[in-house]
Amino acid sequence: MRYSAFDFTLIYFSLQTNYTTDKITDAMTIDTTLTRYYTPVNVKYESTTTGRVEYETPVRPLKIKTRAVLKASYNRGFSVINELSNPVNRYGYGYNFSV
Repeated sequence: MRYSAFDFTLIYFSLQTNYTTDKITDAMTIDTTLTRYYTPVNVKYESTTTGRVEYETPVRPLKIKTRAVLKASYNRGFSVINELSNPVNRYGYGYNFSV
């Protein structure tokens, strides 16, 4: 039996969640001259969830491999501006297709 990279189809799923208590982040203070100052502070928590799906398969007549990747993330934490702690929800996504 011979190994050939063009004989296999790949399907990959990944899901990861992280939860951090007493997260150290940068607090921003803006003074009357609009100068920004950054200092490290502890916030209550931060949580991040990321997911990834990959699919790879050969196109045998063309002797090439194609690959599609989808990524998504969600982050929940706090942003401290002028000593006010503001809850923040961030969403992100990305994709990649290669031949």
